[in-house]
Amino acid sequence: MRLQCPPVCILLFIMLCSCKPQWHAPEPVSMPEVTLPDTVRKLSVEEASALIASTPGLRILDLRMEEELARDGRFPKAAHVDFFHHARLAEHLAALEKDAPCLILCALGGRAEKVVGRMHAAGFTRLHLLEGGIEAWIKAGQAMEK
Repeated sequence: MRLQCPPVCILLFIMLCSCKPQWHAPEPVSMPEVTLPDTVRKLSVEEASALIASTPGLRILDLRMEEELARDGRFPKAAHVDFFHHARLAEHLAALEKDAPCLILCALGGRAEKVVGRMHAAGFTRLHLLEGGIEAWIKAGQAMEK
């Protein structure tokens, strides 16, 4: 017995095989910007260096990961608390005096901005950010500890 395929079936098969699904590029994802309070000062490398030299009792908090510390070195006089170790970070922040001057930094500045927002909401009053983070500090030729 011989099967016959009508021309319509053949045409339908060809049309289905030639169809391509519509592909659309995904919408770009952007990180939400952190709006810092007016009382928070973003400092250039030069301003941060002057603050460190002239401010007794300054608390410096480095939020980078261990891998970043190993690669770039330690920031002088800074306490290190990995941003991604949330419980340890919360513990460290709870131990700080709310009126002590604080310089907060990370690799580029994004994590530091988030933590400064949290600190401000918790009542900290003398907050400073290193604009551009450790990357800007190193690029400007400032010292790091190994």
